Amino acid sequence: MFDQMFVQPAAGDDGCALGAALIAQKTHDPVFRPRKMTLPLWGPEFGEREILRALDAQADCVWTRADSFDELCGQVAERLADGEVVAWFQGRMEFGPRALGSRSILADPRDPGMRDRINSLVKKREGFRPFAPVVTIEDARRYFDIAPGDEDAFAHMLYVTHVLPADRHKLPAVTHVDGSARVQTVAEENNPRLWRLLKAFERVSGLPIILNTSFNVKGEPIVCTPLEAIATFRNANLDVLVLGDYLVEPKRQEEGRPGSHSQLVAASAH
Repeated sequence: MFDQMFVQPAAGDDGCALGAALIAQKTHDPVFRPRKMTLPLWGPEFGEREILRALDAQADCVWTRADSFDELCGQVAERLADGEVVAWFQGRMEFGPRALGSRSILADPRDPGMRDRINSLVKKREGFRPFAPVVTIEDARRYFDIAPGDEDAFAHMLYVTHVLPADRHKLPAVTHVDGSARVQTVAEENNPRLWRLLKAFERVSGLPIILNTSFNVKGEPIVCTPLEAIATFRNANLDVLVLGDYLVEPKRQEEGRPGSHSQLVAASAH
């Protein structure tokens, strides 16, 4: 019916505010013509001062700051490949119902048991429901049934397509029983941090694809602030939290001894 179609990412009750703003703009500026939005990272953002203030209040976490973001991505990619579930908190919060890489829980899509594990930890939903794959936009057509030129249409994780048959066995945690997947594509210019993590994971695993689901537990909204991120990370017993440039882990009992790693790390963070 249509050659191209765009659905704005908050096409529900939460999109009413956007519609009202567009009507007001058109009323005051009759020649105004809206443009297709890119990634809607329009929510609150928290800098290093707010992150450190939230971390300072935690007696049951330890943290380190990577020397560079590329080093951080390398560490996180290794942890994902080792089966760890990573909470990912970066930059401005997403507008709309989908976590698009600012407030996300990430995991290895190759692990056939990962869907059940994340469901048991945080989502508490029907076990047959898969999680979404996030993939670099330039590699999307290698793994998913996406027509040339349509890669941008999947940037908001709203459309379902099929995993290519030859790759379904590689992606059991993000492939539905009928071979479909709700794909999210990521361009470097729109979300450089998530794109760099995907490239780091590709270097470790051979796949530029990560399982992505929203950073929240059942019955709670997606986290917004660093304090909410830390609380949800701890309550859900996730393995590691990436909070800006900081890698946060639960404190082990033996790390509480004087001179232990936890105290040295906490001191270095200040």
